[in-house]
Amino acid sequence: MAASPTESTALSVPHQEAKELWRGWKHSSSTLPLFPIPDLQGDQNFDEWRRTVDANLCAVFLEGFIKGTETPPQGDDSRIARLNRERFEQRRQCAFRIIYDSINRILPQLKSSGHWTLDVTDRDPKVLWDAVHRWDADRPGIYVSRLLDEFYSMCHCQHKSDLNAYRDRAFWLRMRFERMGIPIPAKFYMFYLVKGLETYDLDWANRLYVDIGDGKITCTKLDIEIGSKYAMDKREEEHRENLAKNELLRELRQLAVQILRQLKDDRRLENLTKNELRELVYQIMSDLMDHGLLSAIDHQSGQNRVCKRCSTHH
Repeated sequence: MAASPTESTALSVPHQEAKELWRGWKHSSSTLPLFPIPDLQGDQNFDEWRRTVDANLCAVFLEGFIKGTETPPQGDDSRIARLNRERFEQRRQCAFRIIYDSINRILPQLKSSGHWTLDVTDRDPKVLWDAVHRWDADRPGIYVSRLLDEFYSMCHCQHKSDLNAYRDRAFWLRMRFERMGIPIPAKFYMFYLVKGLETYDLDWANRLYVDIGDGKITCTKLDIEIGSKYAMDKREEEHRENLAKNELLRELRQLAVQILRQLKDDRRLENLTKNELRELVYQIMSDLMDHGLLSAIDHQSGQNRVCKRCSTHH
């Protein structure tokens, strides 16, 4: 059995335990997860980790070990009963190892916080599964306070007016609070989500406020509304940019023609070939751009190509 971890060897403990507890495990293809499981690194990828582990356990019919519905087989000391108990223990350890192998990064925190301690005589997958969830939910007050501050001050401009990124971050915050035992009511969540959209399109935000108050919109519908609005605005913005580019090219052509006519009137281009004339036009346009005589298209965000800024300093 591996010795108790010290501060200097905490990071190597998972590997020491794996060598001692599961010799030859990596050579057994039957125990490998069907779907790649991301290493649990913290609250940012906890949902992805939980879904993937659960999918792997369900795929090999081991989910009962974390739900508490899988119980040891009963029976006498006959050969069949012994084989059933042995098979049960193998499946139980497989479920444990699927979870254990994906939490190496947080094992030192899990143990130092007292949420879980390895028991080599009883490697229970449900105990480990529940311990990871308790570790995720049990966070210090300063961490909760920081997330609350972020939630109350949410604004689309924090994500460069990318409404999809803004919406996804708000949803993540809500799910994070729920995992910590601080559920946010749906209407309260929607009001704060729309509050961060006021400086993007005030008329649209006011309409959403009315729909939320009248109960005409749910969280799911609001997510769809935000995604649709952003996609539509992006298309309109691209259309305006294309029109502006075409107008700029038209002005450049007219300016180039005027310059060439003036030069021809001065009889300076009589002996130039067509390619030389083209090169001259390109050079003139480049010089005009370099000297700022032709303004480039300004790429801005927001509904009317105006970079939206809210009064709150983020």
